[in-house]
Amino acid sequence: MKILVVAPSWIGDTILAQPLLALLRRNHPTARIEVLAAAWSAPLLGRMSEVDAVIANPFRHGDFSFGARRALGHRLASADYSHAYVLPNSWKSALVPYFARIPHRIGYQGESRYLLLNERHRLDPARHPQLVQRYAALAGPLPADLPQPRLNSTPEQQQAARTALGLPAAARPVVFCPGAEYGPAKRWPARHFAALADWSPRRRIPHGWSARTRMPPSAMKSPPRRRARRSTCAGAARWNRRST
Repeated sequence: MKILVVAPSWIGDTILAQPLLALLRRNHPTARIEVLAAAWSAPLLGRMSEVDAVIANPFRHGDFSFGARRALGHRLASADYSHAYVLPNSWKSALVPYFARIPHRIGYQGESRYLLLNERHRLDPARHPQLVQRYAALAGPLPADLPQPRLNSTPEQQQAARTALGLPAAARPVVFCPGAEYGPAKRWPARHFAALADWSPRRRIPHGWSARTRMPPSAMKSPPRRRARRSTCAGAARWNRRST
């Protein structure tokens, strides 16, 4: 059994998709799971034990490119996938599995995808108010407790990230990612991240941990301890043994 998952465009949504991947792995232990994803999400997916391979999605957000999507689907037809899970709701996101002739094409009805998807789910916002629930429900009835997102990394990878960011060898940083592609409209206000950073070390973070954020120091109550540092998605994943 081979499964293709068409991932969402955004990094945060990709994290929220991991419980679905975990449920697919639980339901189909011997299946091969491959993910069609944007290049910026590939480092995260590479840290997910459920993912066997990542296929580069060359299409930018909002890029229709019907002919190119059809060509990619035709190329993937030889991969012999049995199931495709299409997480974005857009019409165009279902084109590649359709042209790849994948027998079971699963997703929410979205933009009237009657022909493109042959196993369509109807969204029930009251039953599944959270995006993580909506993704996971594509695998079947939700369990009482959803699997938690978890990113894998080796001690060597974690140490390389500390070195790159100038952190002490024994540092155990807590990473916040407050940025958003479209600015404040799609993210928490900075003051909420500041409050979370001040709250975490006192309430939840074991002794010896530190919080690192990327936000104006003026927003922080304790700027000497919580400084902004530049990193990458791959770098943050190196020390995020578990992400929730």
